[in-house]
Amino acid sequence: MLGRRGRGTPQGAFTDEIRGLLLRIPGVSGVDRRGDLRLTVHRSGHQGPLEVYLENLFAEVAGVGSEERQARIGQFLVMASRDEGKADWPDASASLMPGLKGIGWVAQSATRGAKPVAWTPFAPFVVKVTAVDQPTSMSFVTEDDLGRWGVAAAEIEERAVANLGSSELPLAESEAVPGAFHIVGPDGYASSWLAVPGLFDAVADAVGGPALALVPSRDTFCLVPLDDRDRVTAALAWAEEVYTQAPRRLSPVPYVAARSDGAVAVWQPPPDPGLVNAVARAERILALYEYDEQRAVLADLFERTGEDVFVAKLLVAEQPDGRVVSRASWAKGVNNGLLPRADLVMLGGEGVIETLEVPWEAACTIAADFIEAVPGMEPARIRIVGWPEPVMAELRAAAV
Repeated sequence: MLGRRGRGTPQGAFTDEIRGLLLRIPGVSGVDRRGDLRLTVHRSGHQGPLEVYLENLFAEVAGVGSEERQARIGQFLVMASRDEGKADWPDASASLMPGLKGIGWVAQSATRGAKPVAWTPFAPFVVKVTAVDQPTSMSFVTEDDLGRWGVAAAEIEERAVANLGSSELPLAESEAVPGAFHIVGPDGYASSWLAVPGLFDAVADAVGGPALALVPSRDTFCLVPLDDRDRVTAALAWAEEVYTQAPRRLSPVPYVAARSDGAVAVWQPPPDPGLVNAVARAERILALYEYDEQRAVLADLFERTGEDVFVAKLLVAEQPDGRVVSRASWAKGVNNGLLPRADLVMLGGEGVIETLEVPWEAACTIAADFIEAVPGMEPARIRIVGWPEPVMAELRAAAV
């Protein structure tokens, strides 16, 4: 949900607090306020400014004790005020680590004025990036780094995965989900183990057979026996709760090994209505949050550029039979809109006698003349142009 912005908000006050602390650090020559939770730091002896984003820090310190709050802010200030720079290849290769991010993070990073981060698809709404993990800072490999190093993206990803895979797998019994196990490190990369080939084979003995993986946040990785329905059900509920509350959320969706080379896939449960609904719910909650992040970025972009574009929300609701369904609203009167991919397209608005709910594929096929593809937008959206009055009879026939 988009909150009210401005200096009178908690976000604004926090931004001013961090700005004041940064200005006290030797070597920091200036700090420009770029809006709530965004600063530009100028440092003596550095060629360019440092863009600082405070969304994660703001979420992390909310509700914690004063000592922990002070410690987290202090650690952040050290990282934000120092710039070790990225080493040349092959020196950088030893510090590479794999990372997993929600695809909405790609939309955020693309609008921040920073150099484009190199990423590849990993799972629905999840991408793989590569971090340069240094003693007091962490950055992500960019497209410019690939060119500067003269190394293919695949080789960099393989080196990062090998670096993580060569360390000891820190496995511990779960306290939150009885009968499950957690991967508890390394700090900042627990979820990254999902990208390591052979992981599911490596944990099979400890888990007691085939395992289901849950990575609701960057630092949370849970493994559950796949053949234990009660534990799987409990773990899915736990993952949703962690995901919706985590400052660095990743995915509430359950994953299993797809191939021995490290590829993973969304778990397809047996024909058990409870499990089927639970997995469908997790998939749609993930889509909801990722589209919400993208929507905030796009709304800000169009406000700054003065473009009149309606960026539709993804709507998710539970049906009376327990199924969770996603919807995108196509409103009459909107001549330029961006719709997220959903189970159903809702057509209605002012002056429309009835609201229709049409399955996505049917709506896109029937109203193809009023839809445009939007290449390169992640997560994917379609553009609607006008109102499909000429084909309303067909849409009505296809409605559910």
